[in-house]
Amino acid sequence: MENTDAYKKGLKKEQKIISINNVVSKDIYTYDQLLRKNRKIILKYVDDNNQIMSVKIKLKN
Repeated sequence: MENTDAYKKGLKKEQKIISINNVVSKDIYTYDQLLRKNRKIILKYVDDNNQIMSVKIKLKN
């Protein structure tokens, strides 16, 4: 995971993702559809200091 774009931009294992492209859902299917439709996404997550962070990444095919 250390060689991924998300990791290089600050997202680490065990951190909680709270939204994808500003969509908040408890339904994994919703997130699955967002990830399939979009190659560029914005993830919001809670970092190790309990701060909400945002990172833009491009998904690989």
